[in-house]
Amino acid sequence: MIRKINKFKQLPHEQRILFIEAWLLSGYYRISLKLVSFKRLIRLPEQQQSREDTIHLTDLQKTVSDSVARTVARMAGNTPWQSACLIQALVAQNMLRRRGIPGVIFLGVKKDQNDTDQIDSHAWLKCGETIITGLKGIDEFTVISRFSWE
Repeated sequence: MIRKINKFKQLPHEQRILFIEAWLLSGYYRISLKLVSFKRLIRLPEQQQSREDTIHLTDLQKTVSDSVARTVARMAGNTPWQSACLIQALVAQNMLRRRGIPGVIFLGVKKDQNDTDQIDSHAWLKCGETIITGLKGIDEFTVISRFSWE
């Protein structure tokens, strides 16, 4: 624990602020998903069904989205609660939207290889040409929904 605190202190000020923002948002979304159904949560006014997979970004937007991606990945391994793919996608979406950067959240499903009655789900976020969260294994999932913001 002390090692993690010292590592946090060594981060540049801007990255510490981003990390704290991501950590707090992760807790917020974790609680929200326990209290409110996902169906209701995704009906938020800033999210809308999207048909477009790729949104073009400026160089500055790409730099900021890369920084958010690194921060969310770092945060996910440092919470006392589970910060799985959906929470990571929602955290990154919130952070990017607040900075005026558009993107798309994808929701996908696949059949569990061990139990044919079981379905696995996955969420990932794409910003421009880059997958910001949830890159691992996305090729195995069939996209069932997309939500974009601008």
